[in-house]
This record gives sequence, C-alpha cells and structure tokens, in this order.
Amino acid sequence: MTDQRAILRQQARQRRRAFSGPVRDAATASIHRRVIATLAAHSQIAAYVAIASELSLASTLESLLAAGRHVYLPKIDSHRSLIFARWRGEPRHLQPNAFGILEPIAGIDECVHAEALDAIVVPLVAFDKNAHRLGSGAGFYDRALQHRRSDPGNPRLIGCAFDCQEVDSIPSAAWDVPLDLIITETQMIRRTS
Repeated sequence: MTDQRAILRQQARQRRRAFSGPVRDAATASIHRRVIATLAAHSQIAAYVAIASELSLASTLESLLAAGRHVYLPKIDSHRSLIFARWRGEPRHLQPNAFGILEPIAGIDECVHAEALDAIVVPLVAFDKNAHRLGSGAGFYDRALQHRRSDPGNPRLIGCAFDCQEVDSIPSAAWDVPLDLIITETQMIRRTS
C-alpha cells in the first residue's frame, strides 16, 4: 500500500507541476471564489502558505483577513506536533520551518489546537471522489486531526486542489482522516460516509 500511495503522490505532483500559465491562474481564481463562499459562516479559520507547485491560497488569505476573520496558519511545535498560530497578514512575521514551509513566528501561548478552529483548509497532493486526501506523507495533519475519526464536529475539513490532482481511489491507511469537502475549479466533492 505504501508504494501505491507513493506512486500516486509522484504522479499527482507531476500533473500539478505541469498545470501552469493562464489556465492555472483561472482555476486558482475559481477555487478562491468557491472557498470564500464556503467559509462565509466560519470565523476561526486555518489555511496554509503554499510551497512548490501547491495551490496558492494567497488571495483567499487576503480576503479572509479583509473580512475580519481570525486566520491561523500551521506551525510545528517542539514535539513535532501540528498546532495553529494566529496570523494577521504580515509576511515579515513568517519564517521557514525545518521543512522550508513558512509558518508564523509565534510563541506556544499564541497557538491553538485544531479543535479550537471552525474550519481548516488542508493542503493535499491527491484526492478521490470519496473526499479522501493524500498529503505529503509526513502525517502532521492526520495526527493533529485524529479526534475527527470519532467526532464529526469541528473543525470542518476542506481540501483545495486542481482537478488534475484527482485519482480514481486512494488506498486508505488506519491513520487517515477524510475531509468533509474538496473544492476544485469545477467540483465540490462532499464526503458521503
């Protein structure tokens, strides 16, 4: 199963890297509009800062901040756990972590756990029609969201991706946490079970 997941990651990343130019820009704008509409009723929202060929949420983050929402970004704490730090939109308050991913410069007392949030926009490498997500493989989000395996409450889990990242089926692992919704430029896939 691990090999199959690694192959799916590699193929989805290749397709995502190849998806570029004006078509990618139009798809990003479409996803942005759908995400903003979906998050209209939420006030405590976590998202991410894109790396490499990931879908950029820059416009989404700007819109959420302009609307007065409390925006959080993921941060890896000293125990290698994923927590979320409040971000007020200032790029100078971001620094790269050990993986090269920008995260807020914040003390532990300025951070919250996933359960304190209304919604999290989760990064993903690949997805399927059952709202299963394949992440980068380090498991940070799955560990941080384990409570959602037995409690369908907060936070609402939303994945954003391009259509080209869809795969037929993602082999499930015991630690996987399915998303509630996946938004692409042409689809809104809701978890059915």
